[in-house]
Amino acid sequence: MIQPEDFDKFIGKIDPRTNTRKYDGASSYFTSNGIGIKFFSPRYSKVTGHRIKYTYKVPELCTIYKQGEWARELPTLTSQANGMGELLFYKRTICGKMLNTMFNIRGPENWCWNYLSAAEIGGVLNANKVRQRDILPEYRTYRVDKFSGKRTTDLPFFSNRKLQMEIATSLHKDVKVVALSSCVNKQSGWEGYVAVQDGASINNGLKIKWWGDTNDWKVIGNSLSLSEKGNIQGVINFESLESGKKFNLGPGQLGNFNTVMPLLNSKDAILGMVAKVQSRQGHEGRAAKFTGEWHLDK
Repeated sequence: MIQPEDFDKFIGKIDPRTNTRKYDGASSYFTSNGIGIKFFSPRYSKVTGHRIKYTYKVPELCTIYKQGEWARELPTLTSQANGMGELLFYKRTICGKMLNTMFNIRGPENWCWNYLSAAEIGGVLNANKVRQRDILPEYRTYRVDKFSGKRTTDLPFFSNRKLQMEIATSLHKDVKVVALSSCVNKQSGWEGYVAVQDGASINNGLKIKWWGDTNDWKVIGNSLSLSEKGNIQGVINFESLESGKKFNLGPGQLGNFNTVMPLLNSKDAILGMVAKVQSRQGHEGRAAKFTGEWHLDK
């Protein structure tokens, strides 16, 4: 991870041809046996001890086909393929003009598609409900670890990407590779970039993620204290003035020792004060950290 304030360092290290979009979704593994494809969370279930399955949340992505033909008519090129990518969901909304005002009919060209935020995607995957009909899945591969029985983890970036594309063309139209971007800048709406050095594998990738705008969080509790070894422990409790949601920040998110110690000593004196908190793009509480500044007028 390279911090956004070190953007020039990121540019100096990467091969710009390998620069790809960092998607703000749910990281997941995929595995294919030539008949279908399954998706799993990197996390393990505390109940079963196995990886949490996403397969049943995205059934339309799980059947291998090509140009309308079923998997039994395909070559077994994608058998025993597995790797990793980003599971996304997008929502269908109506935009543009109506095609028929009398019957209020709108055609496919009148649909708009917008990715859900990481928090919303987590809600879809963890909910014990049938997925809403207007929310559809998309999967973006960024790594193939095994292909036709051979380990491919350490292949150079473009060799691995070629395998990803070969897999994607045999699957659902919404199984794709991550998008390349030759223009490396702070493009609006993108969470960040992932790229590699010349000739390197994606496993040696460098990642940069932008910070979003600061949010205003009010202090509603302070349980900071010193441990027996003299380290700061505990959290400060906050309530967002934007969303009303409650968040906790620990010592590492509040700053260094010299910054956090005065907060510990302040105890309840900081209750009601409003802090400026910065998070990664996509979610108010995503990797949040205290900027060290307070709203003195709030």
